[in-house]
Amino acid sequence: MFIPVVLAIGGSDTSAGAGIQADLKTIHAHGAYGATVITALTSQDTAGVHASFTTPSDVLEMQLRTVLADMHLGAIKVGMVPTAEAAMKIAAVLGDSERVPLVFDPVMGSSSGFVLSSREAILSACEALTPYATLLTPNIPEAESLLGRSIRDRAQATEAARELRARFGCAVLVKGGHLPAEQDPVDILSDSDGEYELQGFRLEVSHTHGTGCCLSSAIAVQLALGAQLRFAVKEAKAFVARALLYPVTTGGSPSAFDPFCGRLHEADSPDHDHQ
Repeated sequence: MFIPVVLAIGGSDTSAGAGIQADLKTIHAHGAYGATVITALTSQDTAGVHASFTTPSDVLEMQLRTVLADMHLGAIKVGMVPTAEAAMKIAAVLGDSERVPLVFDPVMGSSSGFVLSSREAILSACEALTPYATLLTPNIPEAESLLGRSIRDRAQATEAARELRARFGCAVLVKGGHLPAEQDPVDILSDSDGEYELQGFRLEVSHTHGTGCCLSSAIAVQLALGAQLRFAVKEAKAFVARALLYPVTTGGSPSAFDPFCGRLHEADSPDHDHQ
């Protein structure tokens, strides 16, 4: 039985709302198999990140080489890269490996404001990893940091996506959720065919922790299944929007959602009354 394998490279979240744990849930919800390489161990609860510990570079390399030598990957998703050294180590190993679609989500900080990777580290990571990447997926603050200027509307987001694609040589998805509240959260994809807008709408929810991880992992799964990039992005965006309809209360703050879209607690799902 063929099951696509997606490798998630990123940080571990003890609350399992984001990071590697969110990646795995998203990959498995799509019917694929998730493998992992841990770049950092974070101490998190539903209120936020309290500490982060970087994986030693030799351990990071050993994890990555072990997985790549044995498993037949369909795609790779890279999330938190805490240091420039980690980025260079990942890039060096990828350079020795067979190329597969790679989605890089340049995580800089948590939704609670904890800095997970410095601007310098992310710039180094982009320089090192985008030669292997199919897609780069910064949110507005991350795109602003990469470009060194503010992004306040759709036109500026479009220009940012275009400029980042020219700079790094891969397709870029600038996620619009951080645009001013009075504006629709439009995502802008810049690829070889130009710029493409993915219209969104604002959900009145507070459990958005892990949405970026979920989106990039969902895109990676779609690419592993053979989808074209624009289709993969549209499907992943719809998947995240649906998952947000299924909040899960796990601790003191309502910060989690269910990538399995209700299967974790069928009785509380929005569709339960219609089954």
